[in-house]
Amino acid sequence: MDFWKDTVTVYHRTIKGTSESWTRDVVENAFFKSVVIKNAQTTSLSMANSFIARLPATTVVSEGDIIVHGTVNDVIDKDFTVAKLLAKYKNRSFRVRHFADNSRYSPRHLKCEG
Repeated sequence: MDFWKDTVTVYHRTIKGTSESWTRDVVENAFFKSVVIKNAQTTSLSMANSFIARLPATTVVSEGDIIVHGTVNDVIDKDFTVAKLLAKYKNRSFRVRHFADNSRYSPRHLKCEG
């Protein structure tokens, strides 16, 4: 599809015992969208980004993984943390809060939200 032309980098989190490690996978033919959500209260206005990424159904993703719009080469480790990655790519990266298997739809894909 014409609108599935984005490239994203997916950082997969693996936890073994008390240690955490991250691997990076570049995914092409994806869809990435960021929107600003405005919440008006009686005395204030707050805004936050909401993200959606649609990835080919063959992609492996879990809650807690990180998705960055574009190809990036940063390595998450003790010196370059997840917080630093998300800050560096603010407004074009998110932690996956929810994902759905939409392989029954065309094109077959995973919908990730954050």
